[in-house]
Amino acid sequence: MVISALTYMNGYVYFAKNDSELWRSDGTIAGTTLVKSFNLPINNIPFMAFNNKLYFRVDDIFGAELWSSDGTLAGTTLLKDIRVGSNGSYPENLTSTASTTFNKFYFTADDGTHGRELWVSDGTAAGTILINIHFEPPISAPLSSNPQSLTFVGNLLLFSAYTNNSLQGRELWRSGGTVANTTLVKDINIATNVSGISNQTYTPFPVISQYIYFPAISNNSIGIELWKSNGIAAGTTMVNDLFQGNYNDGVAPNAAMHVSNTGRVFFEATDGQNGRELWSFPFCPTTQIINTTVQTSTQKQQASTSLNSTSNIANTDFIYGDLDVLYTGGGLIQLSPGFQAISKQAYPNVLPTSYRQTVFKAQIGGCN
Repeated sequence: MVISALTYMNGYVYFAKNDSELWRSDGTIAGTTLVKSFNLPINNIPFMAFNNKLYFRVDDIFGAELWSSDGTLAGTTLLKDIRVGSNGSYPENLTSTASTTFNKFYFTADDGTHGRELWVSDGTAAGTILINIHFEPPISAPLSSNPQSLTFVGNLLLFSAYTNNSLQGRELWRSGGTVANTTLVKDINIATNVSGISNQTYTPFPVISQYIYFPAISNNSIGIELWKSNGIAAGTTMVNDLFQGNYNDGVAPNAAMHVSNTGRVFFEATDGQNGRELWSFPFCPTTQIINTTVQTSTQKQQASTSLNSTSNIANTDFIYGDLDVLYTGGGLIQLSPGFQAISKQAYPNVLPTSYRQTVFKAQIGGCN
C-alpha cells in the first residue's frame, strides 16, 4: 500500500491510497474511511484544502482535471471540465491564502486554446475563469505565459510569467482575482526577448514581511542577483550586487532559497571569491523606532563618522561615536540595515542637562 498527498481539513487528514483512492482519517480505526475510488491517478499534484473542500487532480474520462470533495461520496465531484475531451487541462500550482477576505484560489491550466495560463476559482464551475495574460504569441515564442511561482502576499498574488508575447521575457506579475486587476509589476530587464526573473520553478517565492525574494537580472552589467518586491514597481528592487562585474551572476538562476521563522532569507550565492556557498540576508525595514522620547532643542552638531552606514538622517540634534542618537523636531529618520542606535543618557560633559531626554532607542531591520 502506498499513502501520499496527506492534507488536513476540518478534523480529518485526507490522503491518496495506491494513487487511485481518496481516503480520510480522524486518527482512529473507525474514523478511517474510503471517500471515493477512482481507479485512476489522483495524487500527481499536492492536494489543497480551501473553504471546507479538498481540491485535487484526477485523470479519468474527462482527462486530467480538477475535482473537489467535502469528504463524502456525493460531495466528491468534478469542479470544471476546462479542456473538453479526454486530453485534460492538467491543472497545476494550486495556490490559496489564509486570508478570510479573499475567497478565491489560483491555479494554472491549459484549455487547449490559450496554452498554460492563470486561472482563478471561487470553488464553483461558473466561478472558475481564465485570466489570459499572453494573448496570441508569435510562432517563435512559448505557447502561453506559463505562470510559475504563484505566491500570495496578503490578498495579492505575485507570480512570474512570459510577458507581452514573450517580447519582454519572464517578468513579475500581480493579480487581485480578476482579469482587469492582473497586471505587470515591473519589466525588470527591458531588453527584448530577455527575462528579468531567472528562476523557472513551480515553488512559491519566499515571503518575509510582505516582500517576496527571487533571482533576477536587470542587465548584463550586473548579472543575476537577489531581488525583492512588495507587488509594486517602486518596491521591486535589487537587494545587493554580490558578484560585481559584467555577466557575473551572484545568485544562481534556480538557487535554493528558504525563509526562516526568524526573518532571514537563506540562499545559494557567490561573491566571486568564495565559490557558491550558503548566504543569509536579514530583512530590515528602513526604519523601526522603539521607545521614542522627544524634546525640543536647537543645538546642532556634526554627525559622527561612525554613521557612514546611514542613508539619511534628518532633524539630528547630536550624534557621537558610540552610536547614541539624540533626535528632536519631529520628521523621519532613515537608517540603513545594520545600523543600530541604542538609547542612553547623554554624558554630562557632552550636552547640557536640558538635552538629556532627547533620545530614542532604535533597532534597524526588525532583527530584534
